[in-house]
Amino acid sequence: EPDLSLVLVITVPLMMVAIFGLILLGFFRFSKMQTKIDALNSSVQESVTNIRVVKSFVREDHENNKFKGANRNLKQAGMAAMKTMIFMGPVSTLFMNITTLIVLWLGSNAVSDGSMNVGDLSAFLTYVSQILFSIMMITMLLMTSARALASARRIKEVLNDEIDVTDGE
Repeated sequence: EPDLSLVLVITVPLMMVAIFGLILLGFFRFSKMQTKIDALNSSVQESVTNIRVVKSFVREDHENNKFKGANRNLKQAGMAAMKTMIFMGPVSTLFMNITTLIVLWLGSNAVSDGSMNVGDLSAFLTYVSQILFSIMMITMLLMTSARALASARRIKEVLNDEIDVTDGE
């Protein structure tokens, strides 16, 4: 039945566009989260390194507030990144259910007209489910890859950074 195939030809590209947009958004949010992790680490390192100075000048409250601010920023960036990942599941499920609904509607009309067998409709639904489920799994893999890519980019930046401290040679 050509109408049933047309449903896949339309919904799969739309699903891919939506998923690609979410993956790009996720990559940018995870990159932002990496910078917030760096800021938190810098704050902790500075406090630990200069603990005597901080205690001498009674600056514990200032350092605590600075840490709380960096921690709050990291939390907000992490929540934004995770919301993107969490949103991917419902978007994929929505496309899968809409596609199934349209296939069932068109297929039931074809079965009632006698131009399609019930077994053929059932087989086509199974194929549609397998195709869309595979796309959903690839989506989850790509979202994880977006997070890994953001982390790898930050590691590369750190490794390529100029060394501030030199030997006494």
